[in-house]
Amino acid sequence: MGDVLCKWRMPKVEHVVELVQELPKEEMAENEFKIYMSGSIYGEGFTKTAYQLACQLGLYCIDNQIYIPRFNRNVSKNEAESYLEKWVWTYYIPNPYTKSFAQGCKPLPVLTSIIKYIEENPDVRNLEQVCQDIWGEPIGNLANIKYAINQYSKAVRVDGHNNITLEPNYKEIMTMALERNNKRAFFDSLSTPSGTGNPENKQSVEPAGESTKLNSQEYSYIAAIKTKPFLILGGFSGTGKSQKVKELAFATCPCDGYLNVSETSPGNYLLVSVKPNWHDATDITGFRSSVNKNYYVTDFMRFLVKAKQYPEVPFFVCLDEMNLAPVEEYFADFLSVIESRKKKKDGTIVTDALVPASVFRADDYDAEFNIFMSLGLATTNPEWKPDELNALSKEEYAQAFIRQDIVEELKRDGLTIPQNVIIIGTVNMDDTTNSFSRKVIDRAMTFETIVNEFDNSYFAGDVALHYISKPRSGKLFISDEVRATQMIEAGNFALTDDEKHKILEFINSINNDLEGSPFKISYRILNETILLYRAKKEIQKIMDEEGGFEDGVTFNTDLDNVFDEILMQKILPRIEGDYEKCNKCLTKLSTRADDNNWKQSMDKIEFMITRFGKDKSGFTSFWN
Repeated sequence: MGDVLCKWRMPKVEHVVELVQELPKEEMAENEFKIYMSGSIYGEGFTKTAYQLACQLGLYCIDNQIYIPRFNRNVSKNEAESYLEKWVWTYYIPNPYTKSFAQGCKPLPVLTSIIKYIEENPDVRNLEQVCQDIWGEPIGNLANIKYAINQYSKAVRVDGHNNITLEPNYKEIMTMALERNNKRAFFDSLSTPSGTGNPENKQSVEPAGESTKLNSQEYSYIAAIKTKPFLILGGFSGTGKSQKVKELAFATCPCDGYLNVSETSPGNYLLVSVKPNWHDATDITGFRSSVNKNYYVTDFMRFLVKAKQYPEVPFFVCLDEMNLAPVEEYFADFLSVIESRKKKKDGTIVTDALVPASVFRADDYDAEFNIFMSLGLATTNPEWKPDELNALSKEEYAQAFIRQDIVEELKRDGLTIPQNVIIIGTVNMDDTTNSFSRKVIDRAMTFETIVNEFDNSYFAGDVALHYISKPRSGKLFISDEVRATQMIEAGNFALTDDEKHKILEFINSINNDLEGSPFKISYRILNETILLYRAKKEIQKIMDEEGGFEDGVTFNTDLDNVFDEILMQKILPRIEGDYEKCNKCLTKLSTRADDNNWKQSMDKIEFMITRFGKDKSGFTSFWN
């Protein structure tokens, strides 16, 4: 019998990390997958060498000519090792990708077959003889079997003379072998390990459909999110602001057995209900308890840590009724950190720490408290309690978590805002809520939700608050640029001389209209005008590659449309006050919007001017 694992490589942790890194993270047609892999480090040789190991390790599956990935993100060494510890119990001879399997040779699980044989024949302990007796012929490359058993099983050991020993607790460790006749069933049976895990072992929720249709307004939200991952949705109560955030989360949530375990709330969604008595950041970023010698870890902190484990999945925070309390008081740290976003040379975007590294380095917490466990990070031994974990040696503790890389990152950098986290605040601007300062408005992309006249579309179908089998691509949502000048200099986007002239003319003309008012704009809005233009172009490109937008969707990428949206999202929300303070600049902006046919802005400015009243004694603002 031939090699039980391809000669190319043993199933080592670093090889799994490398394979996952090179494999595509999204489903695609089989022919597209082959083209994709021909451009990997394996080149054309992938179809003859590395793919054999990748298949046998269950890192992907081809089903009905569709490539299906195991992981939608790169994995750490700890995560790969945890995965291999599950995989080793599905290690069969021969594997289902060999010709002998196709010819009807019955595969047998290596570990359980060896254990059963030794239980029945306790005097035979030589690995080569045991395998010969089980499979009826010599097994090629016993070194691979020996390596996999010793490295990952924790139930069986093979010494240097190929003598087999069963660990005293091997029966407690044993996992039921899986049937390998159905390759897709085998693939599905191997769940993807997560750093947070599914501690309650909840049943995953099956998708209720294949895809979700988005409308024109939702694509406007997406373009703004890709520009800057901090949105404000305003409007009176009942217009579906918080529901819209959850819809986007459901539309992007993968059904991986970890994120799809709640019927009502996808795993990439967090609702934070702001309370009127919030006057500091402790309900967002936690605090050190001097009484209990621990740290109060918030749901918001846990959510950021979970998002770090799924970098290609958008994670949505709905900051509900965010102006029930003064935003600058409880959210000041976030407002500062969001402006620290920086794109590294490797393309990732990082921020300053929201929670300092000292919190995660502290060694004087109570013995019964472990901050990393409190953050939801799963340990390599799920039976550990905090005191047992804290009692480990330094060397053992360095390997104690599945996502040890995140533990080390927290100790080194503190808790930063992951690139894939999107904060959407909902606001109800009435007499019971707090108004926004321009500091808040400047840092957000602002929308107003308005209910127009109801028509028969209300009866067309319910909102899509369910999982789908083909979630929307994270590329649509995740912001991947910070500074326009850096983006252009790196060659990631180019502006013609005419486009540069139009953008600069737009910014300068708006500032001329705002002259003499406290509402003049700065480099931040110039930067975000260019980023929004690029985001819309990028979304158009992605949707063209995926077959186009849904029927009825209007998505305009020309600069005049961008200018209209920047006025609506960034400039008009800053303007509020009495007639003397606001009328002059609003009148100038109205004329400019009319001359350029910026329809959204024209309507909103007209509304803002009428709020002064005939006697010009009223107070105006952007909000209805």
